[in-house]
Amino acid sequence: MTPDGMALCLACGFCCDGMLHTHTITQAAEVDRMAGLGVSLVDYRGKTGFRQPCPLHQAGSCTAYAARPAVCRGYECALFKRYAAGAITWGDAQAIVQSARDLRASLHQKLPAHRSFRGLLNVLMDASDADASAGLDDAIVLTQILALATHLHQYFDEPAAES
Repeated sequence: MTPDGMALCLACGFCCDGMLHTHTITQAAEVDRMAGLGVSLVDYRGKTGFRQPCPLHQAGSCTAYAARPAVCRGYECALFKRYAAGAITWGDAQAIVQSARDLRASLHQKLPAHRSFRGLLNVLMDASDADASAGLDDAIVLTQILALATHLHQYFDEPAAES
């Protein structure tokens, strides 16, 4: 039996741990429930949300998976969509997730612990944030960051809509 898409999500978790996003917007109807779960909510461009990594994502899994917010329940990355459509096999999907994990592991000791991966990419794009990018001028580190960003973009990001 082939595992369903939920098994892929539970095996991956990149949408929760800061690999794919810097923040998540919460629907207004779920703000109180999210606060009740202990999630610190912030204003993001006039909308309420929370920063990534999600505080409910611990030890590689969501501690509120059954009661996760609608935005999380409805999210499907490009890898999930390709797997669900039968465009890639379970083994291929797992290999893609593992490749991203391996690339991240090679950076683990070199990345600031307080930053999500996407947040770090934003810092690197903004050369004016010298304090946050301190220590990231090593060509090997930058090459590893670029390799991981390319992998995530290729397999997890939605393709841009054609005009």
